[in-house]
Amino acid sequence: MRPTTFPFRLTPLALCLCAGVAGLAHGAPLAPFAVDPSLLGLTPPSNPSDAPTASSPSSAAEVRPVTTPEVTPLPAASAPAPAAAPATRSAPAPRSGAGNGAATDNAAPAPAPTDTMPGLRLAPTPRLGAMPEPKGPLPTFLLADRLSGQTDVVTVAEGNAELRRYNKTVTADRMTYRHVADEVDAEGNVVLAGPTGTVSGPLMHLQVDSQVGFFTTPDYVFRQQRVIKDNNPYAIPIPGVPRNDEIRRNTVMQGSAERILFEGEDQYRLENATFSTCQGPNPDWYGRIRDLGLDYEREEGEGRGAVLYFKDVPFLYAPLMSFGLNNQRKSGFLAPTFGATSNSGFDFAQPYYINLAPNYDAMITPRLVSKRGMMVNGDFRYLTPSYSGELQAEYMPDDSLKGTSRHSYNLMHFQNFGNGLTGRLDLQGASDDTYFTDLASRFAITSQTQLLRRGLLTYSGGWWAATAAVQSYQTLQPDPTAPVAKPYSLEPQITLTARRPDFYSTDFAFTGSYSDFRHPTLDEGKRFYAYPTLALPLQTSGLFLTPKVGLNMASYSLNRQQTTGDSSVSRAIPVFSLDGGAVFERDTSFRGTGFTQTLEPRLFYVRIPYKDQSNTPLFDTSAPDINFAQIFTENRFTGGDRVGDANQLTAAVSSRLIRPDSGAEVIKAMVGQRFYFSDQKVTLNPGDSPSTARRADWLFAVNGQVAPNTTADLGWQYNPRDSRTERFSTQLRYRPESGKLLQVAYRISRDTVAPFDTSIRQVDVAGQWPLGGRWYGVGRYNYSTLDKRLLEGVGGVEYNGGCWVARGVVQQLAVTSATPVRAFFFQLELSDFASIGSNPLTILRRNVPGYSRVLPSDGSVPVPASQDAL
Repeated sequence: MRPTTFPFRLTPLALCLCAGVAGLAHGAPLAPFAVDPSLLGLTPPSNPSDAPTASSPSSAAEVRPVTTPEVTPLPAASAPAPAAAPATRSAPAPRSGAGNGAATDNAAPAPAPTDTMPGLRLAPTPRLGAMPEPKGPLPTFLLADRLSGQTDVVTVAEGNAELRRYNKTVTADRMTYRHVADEVDAEGNVVLAGPTGTVSGPLMHLQVDSQVGFFTTPDYVFRQQRVIKDNNPYAIPIPGVPRNDEIRRNTVMQGSAERILFEGEDQYRLENATFSTCQGPNPDWYGRIRDLGLDYEREEGEGRGAVLYFKDVPFLYAPLMSFGLNNQRKSGFLAPTFGATSNSGFDFAQPYYINLAPNYDAMITPRLVSKRGMMVNGDFRYLTPSYSGELQAEYMPDDSLKGTSRHSYNLMHFQNFGNGLTGRLDLQGASDDTYFTDLASRFAITSQTQLLRRGLLTYSGGWWAATAAVQSYQTLQPDPTAPVAKPYSLEPQITLTARRPDFYSTDFAFTGSYSDFRHPTLDEGKRFYAYPTLALPLQTSGLFLTPKVGLNMASYSLNRQQTTGDSSVSRAIPVFSLDGGAVFERDTSFRGTGFTQTLEPRLFYVRIPYKDQSNTPLFDTSAPDINFAQIFTENRFTGGDRVGDANQLTAAVSSRLIRPDSGAEVIKAMVGQRFYFSDQKVTLNPGDSPSTARRADWLFAVNGQVAPNTTADLGWQYNPRDSRTERFSTQLRYRPESGKLLQVAYRISRDTVAPFDTSIRQVDVAGQWPLGGRWYGVGRYNYSTLDKRLLEGVGGVEYNGGCWVARGVVQQLAVTSATPVRAFFFQLELSDFASIGSNPLTILRRNVPGYSRVLPSDGSVPVPASQDAL
């Protein structure tokens, strides 16, 4: 969320989209129009040492430190000097210079925010930049070529006149200071300088102590370092997942006005003003406003008659607006989104933000879909010390293509009851199978088919934890040619886990559960499951050996709806494993660079006796793909319904190159294989043939840096029995610097189990690269050579205009096997002010790993995603 939200309260709202831009209206909600508060007013510095001081030029006649109400002469040699550098005189720059340039500098990224939900707070935060003024009378200093007047009544300063008090400086050709009234009249090249900027013009009147006065036909330049957070003020992070999406930037706002009124400390009013973050007399974008009031005491602003221009073309008009200052949220209209998709037509949405409380807010978004009709989206968030959550809902009363009403909802609630007891509630639902493919407000969920409905209660007791859950799914069938299987419901499931790694020099662990599986057509049942284990870790500096024993137990009470057999089934199967390995090191070098090379052999033996389990249904069990993690587990199945018999040995060896100075791993290579000393009789499905193979597939993997700025990731599963590749994936990435990225990947997988064939053979190319000048290209091409179709394609360009960035992105996504969905995104980002259009950044980050956002600034280097604001 930007430090200052600028939502519009419009009466009425008039939009002039003369620029002819288009975007996707159902992209992620955009940021409100954002105006940095300090860019439109002078506030005290964040550090007392930032207060300007005056030098004593050789031409000065006298330096007078002035206190209210008397003036006392002071020799220049003994004049007191505050800590900061003196303010310099300069000509009114806002209307001089040529061309457009960046008014923004990038700074180092800030630490990740700690708020649970961006924008929601448990308590108000202090105003940015605020600091207490020094106690007691503030001295006033006068400096000029000539000083005259009446002692303690009036002082006239002529020629390079300068007045300073605390953190503000006034310079002019001529200045009159009235002691008793504490007023100053300045004329001729007047410049008022403060810690956050300058105001310049021909004439100024100011009551110094009360800060009441006016400035005629001024130019202004205001600066502040501000923190840019998530561009979407309505984004809610996943609890427990850290965020690193903010960056500190030095922002500049400049413009002119017919008149600036000083209405008290930190209170300003601008009449017939212009503003822009572009430099130069002819900015690419600017705003005009008839009346703008800024009250930093109440942290509120209001304006009338605002018009935004881009390339001198007006494109947004707001007759009345109200906004918060210094990162304060305020109710009002946010930036509209607009665009088009192939299956819904033109799409326009106008969000209205409602600031209910510091820790409660909501957003209502009327939305027009040209081919389908009107709909409304609602979003409500809340945050307290003991619970938080978000409720989203969408409703269309009449879809003209479907001939019926449509809706969806999503509730996420997190509760902390205290003393280790927590809860969670997830509720999702949709009116029909194709709702998300037709009307999804975010492309990330267009392919969602399983809508979770779950309630959890969890207790953590330190070395043990218990969870009670109720869970079901709404299963959508968006593609008739690719049916989606409905999973089992849990009504309920109670799980108990425990571990004591220091249990009398052994490592004790326990996993147990009670599950009630429900399904409308498949076998149902209740399952008691328990698996206690006891291990004895033995380890030296270069060797380790871990024997482990366990007992895998389960008991079933079944309601058979699809198969026949006993209604009560149980098992108790002992498990033994022995895991051992070593780590050897040596010093080596490659092309003159020293490394530490390791050699790490490992052996893993498992012995599990055979027990027939063909009469047990499959509630939550599957056979996973073979990989390096799976070959070092006791059970070749996942879930609690199958325990594979085993008399097997896994042998693997890995080697790493490590930088001795930092310990960073440069490259790693691994090879491994599992050997069977007996047949594997337990199968996943009844009727499957037991495996008589004595060797499993070979596994190979290499990943790391293979050349400067180049990394590779290769995985290969080779079947020696049939002399063929079962799975293969390789990825090569070249990234010499931020904003330059090329990535090529190729994947093969043979997964043919009758009657399903899920084999894949894909080529995936993605990248981002400067095209010359201020242009950047970005895209992804993911093509299935097996199906001979494009799975997902993204192509776009970005242009850095200095104080603005334009992005255009086209996407094609194979949501179903019948017809792909195409969409167009366009976004115009005005530096440190507003982002207008539909936001393609989420699409680009998902499709181009390592994508760097181009920020508006002169000669800007794209910002890596880890430092980027959405």
